[in-house]
Amino acid sequence: EADPLTFFEFGTALALWHFAQQGVQVAVLETGLGGRLDATNAVQSEVTAITRIGLDHTAVLGPTLEAIAGEKAGVFKPGARVVLARQPPKALPVLVRAAEAVGQRPLVAGPDFVLEGEPGAFRFAGGGRTIDRLSLPLAGPHQRENAETAIQAALLLEPTLADETLREGLARTVWPGRFEVVDRSPLTILEDRKSTRLN
Repeated sequence: EADPLTFFEFGTALALWHFAQQGVQVAVLETGLGGRLDATNAVQSEVTAITRIGLDHTAVLGPTLEAIAGEKAGVFKPGARVVLARQPPKALPVLVRAAEAVGQRPLVAGPDFVLEGEPGAFRFAGGGRTIDRLSLPLAGPHQRENAETAIQAALLLEPTLADETLREGLARTVWPGRFEVVDRSPLTILEDRKSTRLN
């Protein structure tokens, strides 16, 4: 007798069914926890990206960055290109070896692609492409790293993507409730469903 589906597994299956019914051409799936045993890992992807790894969910993924990287790398598959955000030194070798084990040379933020400059005037360079005048409305250096990785993944998926399409997509990015500034007088920020008022 099969184990019953978890809520996340059921939700993932329902989402994939809905995407198929709607004729979705491209879907971006985010793993719920880890990667190797995640429900989304049942999908064969064309591009796989891993953002910066930290000591999260250690009770499930392991107590070290190396162990967590190994669990995250479980999403790598033959035939799917790999993009890696900037990583802690202990995590990067684990991810690179895992990608190479499935026949992929990963593209790594820093040596292979970069988003540089000042907010409102970022420039992306990588894979023979240079895209300037990029803006990102999300706050924090981690969001800049995420954007850097997302642009490279998008260009692997669709190499002919127009510069203006990337500019517009990045400029219109919103993440409600995650360090969202909703008022400046007084400064009011929504963060993870909690409101903090700074005077």
